[in-house]
Amino acid sequence: MNKQGMYLHVKKHFSIKRKLLMVSLAALTLSCSTSISKKDVSTNVYMPESYEGHICNYCTTYEQFRAIAYNRAPGIDCENASTCWPLAPKNFFIINPKTGQYLMLHAKRASFAPHAISVYEKEFPAPEKASYETLYEFYQLWHNYIRDLPSLNAADVPGLQMGLYAETCPANTALATLVDSNKMSDLVSAVRLEITAGIKDYQTGRLSEIAAHGPVKNENTWALNFHGINSTLKEPSAGVTYPYYIATFDEMERPAPASDNLTFKVEFRGLNHNDQAVVSLDLDPGSSYVGGGYTISQLDGQFGALRITDPCVLAKLDQLKALGGVSSSPVSGGDTGGNGQYCNYTFRQSGYPDMTWIAPCD
Repeated sequence: MNKQGMYLHVKKHFSIKRKLLMVSLAALTLSCSTSISKKDVSTNVYMPESYEGHICNYCTTYEQFRAIAYNRAPGIDCENASTCWPLAPKNFFIINPKTGQYLMLHAKRASFAPHAISVYEKEFPAPEKASYETLYEFYQLWHNYIRDLPSLNAADVPGLQMGLYAETCPANTALATLVDSNKMSDLVSAVRLEITAGIKDYQTGRLSEIAAHGPVKNENTWALNFHGINSTLKEPSAGVTYPYYIATFDEMERPAPASDNLTFKVEFRGLNHNDQAVVSLDLDPGSSYVGGGYTISQLDGQFGALRITDPCVLAKLDQLKALGGVSSSPVSGGDTGGNGQYCNYTFRQSGYPDMTWIAPCD
């Protein structure tokens, strides 16, 4: 082979090897690109697992507990119609406060379509388990604490004993307090003090010990950070339960077989830096009795307008007229009593319960 032929042969051989090298590099690049893409999807699959707690007042069987987790199982995320992956698994702490039974369940989806849901029991790691069990313990202790508190005797609240009524009418009554914003404010302050006073010693200090970790409640969700581990416990929106606190009034406008009382729904919000309970107190109209045995719901026309004839009850209701929220109209049909025609009175004023009653016209 002459020199020129040899040169062409070497050049051709080098060109072929160069093309093979370029193909190999392209394949390597494609391989790396595919690997990175899978890694991105894998990152979506293996995100950190989450934890959440739920109150279930009816759960008694495994199937009922499992349904709570199944209905809240993780979803799926999709890049397009053909590329989807499951979201991170969820861990559930589900408890029935009526029985104290609880389960720790794990819910996840399969990696491949159709990404079926699987739910099974799985023990929480020790720190998470301790946080959820402690939060539930506080939930139970708080409810039991309010229930165990003795009712407040209204006679022990000085601000409730004042009133400008006839000498024969008692001043320190549930109705007199209800229609007087200052008295209601004094009563609410007294109730809050009663609630705060016993926290420190309840259950040999256990309630106070957990409270030091700062549990809070927002809407229907309880939350706690226990040694750096967050836990939440959600009550069903349709089945939230509240403890109630009662203020008892032995003085009444008219004789009744049982004492009048104002009943407060107590909702925990948290504790301030002085370890005093921050609570919201809302009157329960169906279990609050005023005027010698009328519920506030009855005064609001639960069964129609009440006919009021007792002079001491009327004296308290007359206070509402001074607030400017009372309207009246003659009772239809010309209903008259011994003192003349009767009128239907209706009271509507922000900050006060609605009331309606029938009494002699002014």
